[in-house]
Amino acid sequence: MSDEPPSQGPADEPFADSGLTGLALIARFHQVAVNPEGLRHQFAPVVSQLGQPARFGDQEILLAAKSLVLSIILSYANHEDVI
Repeated sequence: MSDEPPSQGPADEPFADSGLTGLALIARFHQVAVNPEGLRHQFAPVVSQLGQPARFGDQEILLAAKSLVLSIILSYANHEDVI
């Protein structure tokens, strides 16, 4: 038998939150100090309706950006508008 611990599966891995990551990248681009885990703790709901860890949504991104003194406007675009 091997003494190595069992490998972690996808269920055990921390999830990537694209909303929080995007906000942190934009803040750093504008030279604003940001602590993503602090923002998650302060603004994200603890658990989503499905029992999964909650992700940053529109409202959480807007509130967190305001706390970082960033001007932000909510806008929706499809992939054809971006190209």
